[in-house]
Amino acid sequence: MKEGKKLFRLTWPIFIEQTLFMLIGSMDVFMLGKYSDYAVGAVGVVNQIMFMFQVMFGIITAGTSILCAQYIGAGRDRKDIDRLVCVSLILNGTFGVLFSAVILFFNRQLLGIMNVADEMYPHAADYMKIVGGFLFVQAVSSTLTAVLRSHGKTRECMYATMLMNVINMGLNYMLIYGKFGCPAMGAEGAAIATVISKTVCMVLLSCLLLGKVLPGISLRCLKPFPRDILKSVLAFGAPAAGEQISYNFAKTVITIVLTNIGAVAVTTYSYLNTITGFVYLFAVVAGQGTAIMVGWYVGENKKKEAYRLCMLSLRTAFGVTMAITAVLALTGKLILGFFTDNPQIIMLGGTIFLLEFIMEAGRSTNLVLVNALRAAGDVKFPFYTGIVSMWLAGALLAYLLGIRAGLGLAGVWIALGIDECIRAVCMYLRWKSLKWQRCGSIGIQVNKPAEA
Repeated sequence: MKEGKKLFRLTWPIFIEQTLFMLIGSMDVFMLGKYSDYAVGAVGVVNQIMFMFQVMFGIITAGTSILCAQYIGAGRDRKDIDRLVCVSLILNGTFGVLFSAVILFFNRQLLGIMNVADEMYPHAADYMKIVGGFLFVQAVSSTLTAVLRSHGKTRECMYATMLMNVINMGLNYMLIYGKFGCPAMGAEGAAIATVISKTVCMVLLSCLLLGKVLPGISLRCLKPFPRDILKSVLAFGAPAAGEQISYNFAKTVITIVLTNIGAVAVTTYSYLNTITGFVYLFAVVAGQGTAIMVGWYVGENKKKEAYRLCMLSLRTAFGVTMAITAVLALTGKLILGFFTDNPQIIMLGGTIFLLEFIMEAGRSTNLVLVNALRAAGDVKFPFYTGIVSMWLAGALLAYLLGIRAGLGLAGVWIALGIDECIRAVCMYLRWKSLKWQRCGSIGIQVNKPAEA
């Protein structure tokens, strides 16, 4: 099938890029695990706080990605794309600077809300001030990546991520352990390495955008200011990002639940998130590639092809994810042994890996279908469904099973898995119903009859 081949060509660089990007976080955890388990738990808590800020960038990034793909598919004028990109970069850059300032000035209050254990607090404070202070780098980079991928420049993004990963690993080794004359800085060193490597990547992505994709782009294109484009970005992006905001806020509440269970649960949760990230990585990539192509097809009014492509991607992502989950269930304790020698963490983590099938069955389905629905312009249904499920089946059930029922981390994991499965069933029924075809696209005029 030609759609499948096109999807493969588009997504294999994203797969490598995402693998390398996740290695940055994994190497932080792996190297910090040899330094201190408390440092690992601290970084896990801080990253949850960072995610809450980063999903705010998703309001602009999600809208930009959807609109840019549809603009390209519809053959819109280059000036419209220039305006879209400039608006997105300015807004996310401004948000990034503001959020960086908030973290720098209020990091103690934020860590206090998370109920960080005394043993973890020094590591968490050091890591948060450095990574959070440069959060604007992530804001700009995520926007650049969204634009470049919408133009099919997935391979170039991959190369930039490769270099970022190499720089991060090298600096991690030097700054965490104090090699080559550097002081041993632990979590603070990991934070510095992360910031430097991500800044280099941002510069490379900027050069690629200005040099190859949109040469000659200028802020002059914003005169007069394109309010219609801004409204379209927000109309697409707000519900899409709202779902992620709700999800990450629910995860933040769950992290607070874990801090009340104990430091071992928090640290194990950090290790599990790192390892399972590779389990659903294929589904993440399939979802991202599907979103780009669905956006192209919707822009061209080829909804029949969009439907067929999504179902192909869903079957593939689900099958691959379940196979990897089976391998993890058999080897989970061995893998955890590479990260830590704490027998409590290894035993608890090994038990959780047996529950991973519930989680990944739902999550792999959501990652493909939610991205496809958003790209087709159906952004409200995933938003409303997500809010109800995440809080009732996710956060509330995590509290009831984890603390009230005394199941601890296992109860939390079961609750998260139930949430993913409920949303997966809803998203599948929505896609099969074809109601997303009536959502249309915002700000795009296509004078072609629908093919589906």
